[in-house]
Amino acid sequence: MDISKITTLFDYAEQIFERKYPNTNVHATISIQNGELNYKQNEKSKLAEKLADMVQWTRREIDVQ
Repeated sequence: MDISKITTLFDYAEQIFERKYPNTNVHATISIQNGELNYKQNEKSKLAEKLADMVQWTRREIDVQ
């Protein structure tokens, strides 16, 4: 598992979350099963934005599909 790749993705998602949802404090835990998270560098931005939105939707108890 490439920890640095996952860490940078989550850090980027955190930046997006802070920009999209200012003044919102959350603690989110994301677990990875089977030790794999594969994405291409050009997919990082969209994936990070989706992670940020999923945290917000979960916080607001919106059904994530």
